[in-house]
Amino acid sequence: MLRLALNHAKNRGFNIKTRRKLKDNHGLVGYLLPEGILMAREYIWDGIVSVHEKILKYAENNKTDILLYISRERKIFRLKPETIRWNALNVPENYRGGQLMVNFRLKSERNSFV
Repeated sequence: MLRLALNHAKNRGFNIKTRRKLKDNHGLVGYLLPEGILMAREYIWDGIVSVHEKILKYAENNKTDILLYISRERKIFRLKPETIRWNALNVPENYRGGQLMVNFRLKSERNSFV
């Protein structure tokens, strides 16, 4: 799915040549691009999407956006880390593959997408 996200980002004019892989214990979770951190999810489930806590902290510390590609919508959402934290206030976290995931509400009409 990240390959689809890279192709979509390339078609939208993102600089994918200077990418760096971001991994966790189970493998590749995203790419660091000059425009932000590119991650991919298949779909939005009941208005909720999840991101790795580790990636979210990295984005907060480096003041970079998270570029979240949703495969079923064929869109990349540009999200500020603080927006993700705000939208995650009343949504419980969970563990996936031993990694802490932050779940948050994503509404297409309220977030910018490219």
